[in-house]
Amino acid sequence: MSSSTRYAISENAVSFLQWAQEHAVPVDLSANPVREIEKLNCLDDLIRNKSVVYLGEPDHFIREKYGFQSLFIKYLTRRGWNTIGKEIGRSDGQKIDRYIKTGDERYLDLVALYGFDGATRTDRLDFPKGRLAPRRAMDTQPFHAMELGFCRELRTIAYAGRNNIRFVGYDIDVCPGGAYEDIAAILALAQSASCIDNIRQLLERVPYETAQGEVARLNQAMRYLSSHGAEFQRALGNAAFVELKANLMCLTASFQFVVNAFPEPTIDQLWCAFEKREQCMCSLLNDVLDKMTKNDKLILLGHNMHLSKKSHLLDSFDLCGSEVPMWPSVGSLVAQRLPQQVLSVWMLYNEGNHCGPFVGIDDNYVRRQQHSIEDLLAQIGESFILPIATAPGHVKQYLSQYQVFGCNGEPAHGMVSEQADIIAFVSQVSAL
Repeated sequence: MSSSTRYAISENAVSFLQWAQEHAVPVDLSANPVREIEKLNCLDDLIRNKSVVYLGEPDHFIREKYGFQSLFIKYLTRRGWNTIGKEIGRSDGQKIDRYIKTGDERYLDLVALYGFDGATRTDRLDFPKGRLAPRRAMDTQPFHAMELGFCRELRTIAYAGRNNIRFVGYDIDVCPGGAYEDIAAILALAQSASCIDNIRQLLERVPYETAQGEVARLNQAMRYLSSHGAEFQRALGNAAFVELKANLMCLTASFQFVVNAFPEPTIDQLWCAFEKREQCMCSLLNDVLDKMTKNDKLILLGHNMHLSKKSHLLDSFDLCGSEVPMWPSVGSLVAQRLPQQVLSVWMLYNEGNHCGPFVGIDDNYVRRQQHSIEDLLAQIGESFILPIATAPGHVKQYLSQYQVFGCNGEPAHGMVSEQADIIAFVSQVSAL
């Protein structure tokens, strides 16, 4: 299929636009939240019999994503959704979970994504280099402030609804090392056993060891844990053993990402590093799904590309300046494991400012892309939701074609209708 055929404005596009103008639900993120939440009642039939909802974002560093996520979370928690998973380090997620349950903000002070560096090694430099290196030091304070505000809102939502909301991180740690303390806390509760003493020795950090040496040591600890599983289960109990294994796996994967992605990798090596990261995310979410009961319902927050239901139908996107195909996504794993139980919401935007981690402290302007799906959606309104899962055949015919859509301010290509059931659209976005 040639690019001129793939992206041309067609009669089907006009037909889609006419249908969308009739079925879009305007949403004002600055208006009375109660009234705006009521607008989402039109989604009641779509969420019926679902157990997982994806709240995807096209860009981590835009302000408007928080308004949409908050709106949907308020709507969903009123209807029984009680678990929130976020594309954030597992260790960080555990601290946020404790904050939501207790209101003790000291837990937020320990979140590495928000600036805590207590787990950072001081005997070597583990920071992004090569293709992931920032052009200038990023001013992270606006990002930290928005994320902290969002955490506090989750606490308010949980408290106001008397909901026992569970929060989990399903990513590797942005600052590897925090899981050492999480593991030590689990081992401190164990009954006396030789296996506990032995793994403590394997986990002991070696001064000035290389990142490769640390990964080798952690892999050895992981092999020991797996080969002595029965002993650890007796010393810890099954639940703590499962938690220990997940923490150690994530800790190892976090440092492995440092080894694979932070030097001067080729684009193929970088692609493989992100694929291995995604495999860790899949394993962590499998653990979450294993623990869910029939009454549990899961909301997943993350990038659209991670929360793609059929990642093999995403042609390409920009990875550090090179167009690459999408690796098998964590969203695809969940959709395959729970067929017919996933409802996917993808946020899209047309243009505006964002502030990404690789572009320094200045706001970076994202220009609209002609012939993109966002370019069409911008003709409908400034901010709305559009349920496309219930669209008629002629509309789905258009949406099933390959589309251009935005990913971190750059063009990506794929079948949007195979990924999203609902589009949440904002025409103009602003940087954090």
